[in-house]
Amino acid sequence: MTRMQNQSNLQVTFSKRRDGVFKKATELSTLCGADVVVVVFSPRNKPYSCGHPSVEKLNRLEISLEREKKYGEALQASRKEPPIEKLSSFDLKNLCKALEAADEEIERLVSIKKERGFEFPYQTIGSAFAPLRVIEHSSSDSDEGSSGSND
Repeated sequence: MTRMQNQSNLQVTFSKRRDGVFKKATELSTLCGADVVVVVFSPRNKPYSCGHPSVEKLNRLEISLEREKKYGEALQASRKEPPIEKLSSFDLKNLCKALEAADEEIERLVSIKKERGFEFPYQTIGSAFAPLRVIEHSSSDSDEGSSGSND
C-alpha cells in the first residue's frame, strides 16, 4: 500500500473513507455506549470531526477558551500603567480618590469582621494616607516605644 499521487483521486478516496470511519465510530458509540471522537485532516489540511458526545461542543469550548485567553492577555496589557512620575495631576487625583475609596472599604470590612468577633493577628495602624506622627517621649516613658500613630 502506497500513498496516492493523483490529487483528485486522493480527495475522492479521502471523502469516501472519512465517511466510512465516521459511520463506524457512530456505530461503536451507539452499540457500546462509548464516548468516541474522531478528528481527521484532509489532504488540504482541513479538519473534519465526528463524535459522541458532540465534537461541535468541544469546538465551541475551544473557541471560547481561545477568546478568554485573548481577553486575559488584553486585560494584562491594559494593566501596565505608566510610572507615577508620568501621570498627570488629573490622573494622580483620580488615583488618590481610588486609593481612599479602597482604604474606606477595607476599614468597613474590618469593622464588620470585628463586630462578628474576628481577631486580627496584627494591629491596625490607620489610614495609609494619614502620616504617622513621631511622638517624643521623656526618659520615663522609654519602655513604651518612641513612635505612635495618629489614631
